[in-house]
Amino acid sequence: MQRAGNYPVLAGYGDVTYANPNQRRIPQTQDWFPTWALGAQITWSPNDLVAAGPQAADLESRASALEAQKYATRDGIELEVTQAYQAVIEADTAITTTTQQLASAEEGYRVARELFNAGRGTATTLIDAETALAQTRFEHLNAKVDARLARIRLEHAVGRDVK
Repeated sequence: MQRAGNYPVLAGYGDVTYANPNQRRIPQTQDWFPTWALGAQITWSPNDLVAAGPQAADLESRASALEAQKYATRDGIELEVTQAYQAVIEADTAITTTTQQLASAEEGYRVARELFNAGRGTATTLIDAETALAQTRFEHLNAKVDARLARIRLEHAVGRDVK
């Protein structure tokens, strides 16, 4: 649209008058009389030619900047969704891993307790097994919390948390 200043402008006009007295009729009389006029006008200014180029270039650069911003926003959203999805996968893997660790720690505690009850284990071994079990339970709980948070972030990233 800004490049239109490079070209001449053609304008047309028309006029119909039905008046009493009609000022275009000579001699004027007290009669109703129609008159009409048609015309065309071509205008062009060298100043418009000089100004149109930089204005068009400015608008084109703004359009390019908006296009680049659109792609950057799209890439940012795609990255956010991908990271959120990867976090869900990692959290699910952490739950599976800590579940297996929890089963192993429970079995280790059970064995240490039976050895201690039979007089073949030490109190230190039993306390270490109980500490490992408590730590594994805590890690398992953290994995579940992380999984829930990862799912919430994924729901937010794909826009499902907005109604």
